[in-house]
Amino acid sequence: MYRTQYLLVILISSLFLASCSNEPPKVTKEQAAAFSIVIENEVRDMKINFLEKNILVPVFMKRIYETGNLKSSEGIEREMKKMLAGNSYEKNIYDVMAGKGGFKKVKQYEKVGSQHIIYRVFGGGGFTYLDMELTNFKEQVGIADMFLYNTGENLSASVSDLMKKFSSHEQSAIANQLQTRLTNISQHLKNANYEFAKAEFDRLPYDIRNNRLYEMRYLQIMSKLGGQQYLDYQQKIENKYADDAGFQLMMIDVYLNQKKFDKALGSINKLDSFIDKDPFLDYYRGLVLNLKGEPEEAIEHFEKIVAADPQFAEPYPELVAAYAAQKDYGNAGRYFALYKTMRNADKDMITFLETSYPGLE
Repeated sequence: MYRTQYLLVILISSLFLASCSNEPPKVTKEQAAAFSIVIENEVRDMKINFLEKNILVPVFMKRIYETGNLKSSEGIEREMKKMLAGNSYEKNIYDVMAGKGGFKKVKQYEKVGSQHIIYRVFGGGGFTYLDMELTNFKEQVGIADMFLYNTGENLSASVSDLMKKFSSHEQSAIANQLQTRLTNISQHLKNANYEFAKAEFDRLPYDIRNNRLYEMRYLQIMSKLGGQQYLDYQQKIENKYADDAGFQLMMIDVYLNQKKFDKALGSINKLDSFIDKDPFLDYYRGLVLNLKGEPEEAIEHFEKIVAADPQFAEPYPELVAAYAAQKDYGNAGRYFALYKTMRNADKDMITFLETSYPGLE
């Protein structure tokens, strides 16, 4: 069983983690709101352990055992704590934010008696969503589980699936090879050797490769390599998950890479419906409509997000460029003037717009 624990840690140590509950007092709306403020402040201050100290490992492990009908194990729980202490998930969030992005609460809601908070992570590394389920454990409010929008399922389900599959190989002849290959994959990814990482992934047993955490990571590796193999894998993902409401975040990238703009818009709409509305997605609708060659429709969506969130800077250059291309320098100049006053305006972007559209001044 130790080898199963070790293999699990190797594979998901660079992915996302969470936690779950017994029968404690329910988290109140007020407690959830206060917890959210703490999390947002810690992310703002770039705290590297903001999830590690709020993930209730015993509760999360109980969720894993129940999901997969598995026997509890102190060894697995110890390894999970070690994994959390590596703060890999926090690092992934900061990578997405890329120094200038944001971590923002989209909504707080109740489901089956539990408080949930959906966060949007946005920045130079793209965007994603996290849905944290909260619980009480030993008088601490913390995270019971997380629905990950880049895998389309709860983290507990993905981890439970992996644990069952690793256990099935425990006594097989390939057990030692699994350990070596997963160690190699981690090292190759750390060194950005994507060809070697792909080669090791391709040698894993099919049942382990057929896991959402694996599929997400493999898609990321293939995106670094490009070529026909990347296109073929995108098609495989589309065939498998196109109708899965929870997997639409990944489908947006798949469709954009294939220049299937209508399908990308469809995935954005499905994602928005699944979240139950986030005005931020109008920004991405605008970007896709620009790529599709429909600037008027793009402007409509950029203006919607500006109205909903005036401090979100990204749509302003898009509106400046769109209006300037139409020779509407009144609106272009208006949005340009607003953009220049924003605290998070990009100086290089300001210079680019001034150079590209002299009529702004």
